[in-house]
Amino acid sequence: MPAKGKHVENSSPYSMKQKHERGEDDFDVDEEDSWGGVGDVAVPPAKKSRTLKHPSKIAPKETSTLKEAAELISSNSLKTQIDAILPKLKPKKAQVTAVEKLFADIQTVISRIRPVKPEHPLRAAEKLRSSGVSVPYCSPPPSQNAKWKVSYGKPTEIALIGDWANKLTASNRETGGFNVDLALYMPSELFDASDIADARFFHKRAYYLAVVAGAISASDSLGVSVSYQCPSYDSRGVYVVARPTSSDGAKLNVQVHVHAMLAPDSCPFPVSNLSPSNCNITLNSGLDATGTPTPLYNNLLLQALTSSDHVSVIYEYKSSIPSFSDALSLIRLWAYRRGYCRNSKIVIYGFDTVDDDWWSFLLGYLTGGDSSTTDHVKQSKSRLGRNLNSYQLFRGTLDFLSKHSFYANPVVLSVQGDGFTVSDFVANHDATFTDPKASYNFLAAVPEESLAMMRQDAQLTLKALDGDPEPLHAVFLDDLTDAVARFDLIIRVDLQSATHKDLQCNILDFGTRTAALVRSVSDKVRKALGTRVLQSVVTHLPPSPTNILQKLPSPSSIEI
Repeated sequence: MPAKGKHVENSSPYSMKQKHERGEDDFDVDEEDSWGGVGDVAVPPAKKSRTLKHPSKIAPKETSTLKEAAELISSNSLKTQIDAILPKLKPKKAQVTAVEKLFADIQTVISRIRPVKPEHPLRAAEKLRSSGVSVPYCSPPPSQNAKWKVSYGKPTEIALIGDWANKLTASNRETGGFNVDLALYMPSELFDASDIADARFFHKRAYYLAVVAGAISASDSLGVSVSYQCPSYDSRGVYVVARPTSSDGAKLNVQVHVHAMLAPDSCPFPVSNLSPSNCNITLNSGLDATGTPTPLYNNLLLQALTSSDHVSVIYEYKSSIPSFSDALSLIRLWAYRRGYCRNSKIVIYGFDTVDDDWWSFLLGYLTGGDSSTTDHVKQSKSRLGRNLNSYQLFRGTLDFLSKHSFYANPVVLSVQGDGFTVSDFVANHDATFTDPKASYNFLAAVPEESLAMMRQDAQLTLKALDGDPEPLHAVFLDDLTDAVARFDLIIRVDLQSATHKDLQCNILDFGTRTAALVRSVSDKVRKALGTRVLQSVVTHLPPSPTNILQKLPSPSSIEI
């Protein structure tokens, strides 16, 4: 927590110049080179400009002209270095071909899975466990008295979603390569309208994914390891991860993420019931369900309906903005180095829940404007020109992030269909940035203090771009998630021994006791410290993939 007004030498990440070897500065971007991201990439040095000898007295107008010329030289030099890095962030043609084959093979295995007749959730889970697969039911798990059943049916569609679908994939070596997201659209007959309540939808989806995980794991022809992954340690958002294990497959440096989704046009329950102000938890299970709104629970259900819509909207952004792909790669690289991506080395609390698609929608919003006419979000024109180059779009995005408060000024994109009101979002979420249907909120679980930290990082980056003659490493390549270099004071909280008596209602909305406890700690620290510190923020390690027979993990500690 940086102390207000206190000067600490080298406390800012941008004042710490890491040593870099300069003997390997030549960049070879041959298509056939092996690709490993930018974790240890060599960067071409900036071109040195000639020193101008000025007369002893210079008119103010001439001074301004010289300053603008120096800034232009610096930005052009940085743009040259960026152009050398960008090809290293993209998969090669050979990798694309191999991944497409892997996708087809996984699709074949899934299409051959036999249907499973409806059965009590606990008995169905026991049968899978006997074959080496656990069902990642969320908390609270199904009870013996459950009167509903789980089953499996052939997906109505198997489709690529996310970055790979729009050829926007980029990566870093630290994350284990790049990710391919695969959506299985579950048949609507497996669900009914009552599944909107009491986590029934999440339980049924967990069983569906467990059946898929078992089939992929049992296939000798695929040659992949299979695990579960839970963003923000919340098993309600679980998906299956398949990673090639053969020597040739390992060279792909890829993970296939298998998600179970619902097609928006065949949703078994009314979307209007998923407003942030609605309550969809009625069970007791030893906890006091008070009928208070369940905005996070509702938002996670909405997430299961968004994939196909998001792919098409992002495709429109990419098609209409020439430098969209490269600018997006730069924005995400900047975010990854500072803990604002769910796969960063150390994650800023809340950003582990933010979809990767959010950065695409943010860039699209800044170049296309919004058509909302609510009191909270005034109608505006685009803030950035669509024909700007990647560096200009990146810098314009940082300028917006350095000034904007998603708490005070929620962003609700143009309403298409059954959208919710801005007052619904403002009353139940700290921050708001919705999708174009004005229903799913990307920032629903991000606290204000985490967004304030991002604002400060954007401000520091802009200062580095203006004041550092060679800002490339400080902006894009240096890992700035190290808490010791970043903060003046660090408090470690042991979550295993921490207790709080007023968590019962929040546990149902947050999904786990740990998630509710972390949010409670974050809120109390913010209120206690107030304006006495510049920033106070919670950080933690991202969750690791879990073997499909093991219990899903939870964080043992956090740092403030």
